[in-house]
Amino acid sequence: MNKHENSKVNVNRRGWLFNLLTLPFIASILPPKANANTSSNINTHTSRVIVVDRIENIKNISFNFENEKCYFSTNSNPFQDGYFIAIRNTDYTDDGGVFFRINESYGWLRVFSGNVQAQWFGVQSQNTECGKEIVRAIKYIAHNGGVLEFSAGYYFIGEQRISLVKDDVKSSFTIVGKGEKTIFAFGNIDPVTNHDGKLIKEPVLFSFIGTDSDDYLPCIILKDFSIDYSNQKNKGGHSLNELDLTHPSPFSVGTNAIYFYYAYLPTIENVYINEVYGNGIVIKKCFFPKVRNCKGNNVSAGNVVSPDGNMAKDSDGGFCFLWSCFSGIVENCIVWNKRVYKSKFASLDNQTEMQGTICGYIGIWAEYSLTRDNDVPPPRLNWLKNKDLISDTLSSGIVFRNNVVYGYTIGIKTESYVDAIIDGNVVLNCYLPIFASGTRCTISSNWVDMLQCSGIKCPQGGLEFKRSCLGGATWAKNNDTNMSLLIEKNYVKSDMYPVFLTNRNNLVVKNNYFLTTKKGKLFDSKDNKIVTGLALIENTFVIDEAYEGSSSHITYNANVKFFGNTFINKSLNPCEIALGNDGAHSFIFRNNNFSGFFQLLSNSHICFDENEVSISKVTKPFIVTKSSGVKFKGNNFYFGELSNVAIFDITSNNVDIVSNVIQSAQVTGPGTPLLFNFSSDSIYNISLQKTEVNINGKEVFLAKFKDVHLLHLAKNTSNIPLSVDISGKGYGPFYMVGNSFKAIQGIDGYNPNDMNNISPLYTASVGEVLYSLKPEIGSDIGIIYTENGWHKIGKLH
Repeated sequence: MNKHENSKVNVNRRGWLFNLLTLPFIASILPPKANANTSSNINTHTSRVIVVDRIENIKNISFNFENEKCYFSTNSNPFQDGYFIAIRNTDYTDDGGVFFRINESYGWLRVFSGNVQAQWFGVQSQNTECGKEIVRAIKYIAHNGGVLEFSAGYYFIGEQRISLVKDDVKSSFTIVGKGEKTIFAFGNIDPVTNHDGKLIKEPVLFSFIGTDSDDYLPCIILKDFSIDYSNQKNKGGHSLNELDLTHPSPFSVGTNAIYFYYAYLPTIENVYINEVYGNGIVIKKCFFPKVRNCKGNNVSAGNVVSPDGNMAKDSDGGFCFLWSCFSGIVENCIVWNKRVYKSKFASLDNQTEMQGTICGYIGIWAEYSLTRDNDVPPPRLNWLKNKDLISDTLSSGIVFRNNVVYGYTIGIKTESYVDAIIDGNVVLNCYLPIFASGTRCTISSNWVDMLQCSGIKCPQGGLEFKRSCLGGATWAKNNDTNMSLLIEKNYVKSDMYPVFLTNRNNLVVKNNYFLTTKKGKLFDSKDNKIVTGLALIENTFVIDEAYEGSSSHITYNANVKFFGNTFINKSLNPCEIALGNDGAHSFIFRNNNFSGFFQLLSNSHICFDENEVSISKVTKPFIVTKSSGVKFKGNNFYFGELSNVAIFDITSNNVDIVSNVIQSAQVTGPGTPLLFNFSSDSIYNISLQKTEVNINGKEVFLAKFKDVHLLHLAKNTSNIPLSVDISGKGYGPFYMVGNSFKAIQGIDGYNPNDMNNISPLYTASVGEVLYSLKPEIGSDIGIIYTENGWHKIGKLH
């Protein structure tokens, strides 16, 4: 049917009566109603009023002259009443609502303006099955364009399904209701018999299917209505006889409520989807889809155990999936799932009892490149058909914003060549709340809490292994898909799992607020592939009073930066932070603030500069290092209580400790407090300078050594007696100047700077002078290095 753009006049139940009463020819008196045999002469001021039993009966009403205008009133359905005009036309199709064909040359055309009303096509909202009428109305609007409007009511569609292909759609159109009060309820269709053991799908409720990137659907808008499939018998059962007993290896993966394929600007707004086993919205190979202000209730499925017993395969069952789309947005949606497995079944991966646990795969997600599967991109991207190796087929511009997601295995996910922004969402009670795998992504301003599922292992072992609140890892096999990831301005509560993982290249975590309680972790590392570029910047890590202690790890990271973060531990239990697994890797801590019981364990090079550290009581060393290359500079340390437990336990070579301030309010317990303990049997090249000690006590050990090679002690001062002790042997060169202690303890029987005690690890320069640490009248002042080796110099008089 062609468009009728110039012949539309709005008619509704009140409007037709108003128009009728204001016709000039009945200004003084109403004539009797005409029947099907009524014939009257009319002019520009008169129209016939004809009563018929059913609107389709007007096909039998003859007209007096071409373009005659009549008002038809129906006994069976007053919503179909309206003005019609008799026109000559051989192209229009009798659609049962707007155009009724009288014969091959003439027909009655409804006169209206504004929206097309679904009731004109016989659609009724009185618990009467009207699926065929709804399909007829939708096919009309798809052919002619415009807006198809449904009034508030319950529309039972039965086993009918709405399916449009490209040949059905000739123009952009909108289907609109009156919000959640306009309900499209579908009757159950059982899954087909499954003979080969493969997962099957049920017929889609609403589908709009284009052909390819050249022959695609125009803009289609669905808004302001509800889809209800609570009649669906399949709730994820394992057999046709037990469809209602939700099982992790179901007979059928369910259905899709709405499906778009090769469409331009598909838009879904303010649509409520209720009780669908399967997927809510699947949009595939489309150009800039928009899903806004929608709701989902128990829109989910969970076929996590495939027929072959594999639990590592992807599952169906989520609210909204953007598949190989060019750009797209899902925003302001509420996705709430309380579906759980009802059958008693133990996970094949980790024996987790699945009965009563989450049955729902992903709340909102996007995956795949623009040329996935068939090498044909979404509409308007013809240049990607050339398969140019340099063409960017990344699915770019995906935005998931201001949504609420509850009760899925994964709350929000991007994967496999998607470039996305995940912003301002609230994700609750999900095993993996937010996860961006192998994709560029910004995860910002989200609020995340695993809630009750934090105490349950995810039945899928692969997901459990990489479980965290905000992701930070990838399932991709190759590092070429391990692109940059930005995590910023999020609020996360964790009471069991790490806030994020650290197995992504160029992972930047900044300006977040992370609350850890019970057995939660600040972060963790899971993969053994080396990545680089991790930066933690100006985050706040808070550990509450209920914290039970845990270990947070960062491994297989080549270089890591901690800049301007705040770490607060309100509990009495230590928070252990394990850094590195390779001495060649480096960690830089600069301008951070630590308050409470923390312990840093470093197996890599560590640079700890200009940080503020406050610990009420030292019962374990604050920093333990086991790798060469340690630098502490310009830090302020405050300890409420010191004991004989060292603050720093160092088993590293090449240590440079400069310009640090150490304060303590009191000393408790037996023994003398110890600041730096160099516990290795033999360490090399230690520089300890400009340490300022202010302690309320009697005395303090600045440092203790066993065997030490090359030691530099300069300008270390204290308000109480300060000492340095060597329990093994010291090998020069030793440099000492400006310290508040007079001598090193433990070197009574020898002089470390004697030419016979110079470390074999040390390479001297010609002209280098070492002064004796045992000066006495008549003894050598020191030694000097020449081209011929070390020689004594001078005598002390």
